[in-house]
Amino acid sequence: MKYYVSIILPTFNRATTIKKSIDSVLNQTYKNFELIIIDDGSTDNTRDLVKQYKDKRIKYIHYKENKGASYARNLGIKKAKYDLIAFQDSDDKWTKYMLRKLVNSIKDNESTNVVYTDMLRVKKNGEKIYWHSPDVVKGKIINEENNDYQVANIGLITILSKKFCIEKIGGFDIELKKFIDLDFFIRLAKEYKMYHIKEPLALYYENEGISTNYYNGYKAREYLLKKYTKYFKKNRKFIADQNYKICFFLLKAGLYSKARSYCKKAVNYNNFNIKFRLVNLLLKYFPGLFRKFYKKA
Repeated sequence: MKYYVSIILPTFNRATTIKKSIDSVLNQTYKNFELIIIDDGSTDNTRDLVKQYKDKRIKYIHYKENKGASYARNLGIKKAKYDLIAFQDSDDKWTKYMLRKLVNSIKDNESTNVVYTDMLRVKKNGEKIYWHSPDVVKGKIINEENNDYQVANIGLITILSKKFCIEKIGGFDIELKKFIDLDFFIRLAKEYKMYHIKEPLALYYENEGISTNYYNGYKAREYLLKKYTKYFKKNRKFIADQNYKICFFLLKAGLYSKARSYCKKAVNYNNFNIKFRLVNLLLKYFPGLFRKFYKKA
């Protein structure tokens, strides 16, 4: 039995980086796939670059209005011909054995619905850091060891999933501008067992895009806290930590007054955390001094 994969690659004005992503897909040792490139309203020369490829496995879809990565991925899922779905980004790469190892994991065990791997995180100076993904327990929300969502730090570019699983959880949440993958994996892990290949088979490149937008980070953390509150409403320590994470993003965004309101919430939920109390006091009594030193940090 042959297994075919639909690979979905959303892009927006990434003509300078998308070639390495496309090439890393076409250079896979596993050849049974289609590559669906969803151009989310690019105004650069992305179209011309993609059209240079003559590989019949590439399907290019372009629309004028930028609607966001979640919309683009959901569209790619609808257009996918095959029952296995993988995701690539327009500034990242796969190692050449990535797809083969993912597919083989499902071949070896038909009951496996979702597979994911570790990554190499490539810093702007070229340094590569091994990014260990967590082991995931089906139905679980919180990782008690770090008091965060248990699926945090899984890379979307590392997974292979059966299409029906993604359809059942409703695809990607178009309300989110950041932590799109985190929300996606929270819902996927609630329903399905996820098999972890402990090998870095994808390269994630740091950039100035969605991942570094602190205001979007604040809005996304706030949104997720409300969206999943019923699953951890009695876990005061977790809620405190999530409020402090929101505070952190607001500090990075320069919104100090609003940051203090979330830091205060963190203290209210966990009054024993010295860091929360210290930051709250500094923001309350020495806001000018705190801003001065925080900007230098």
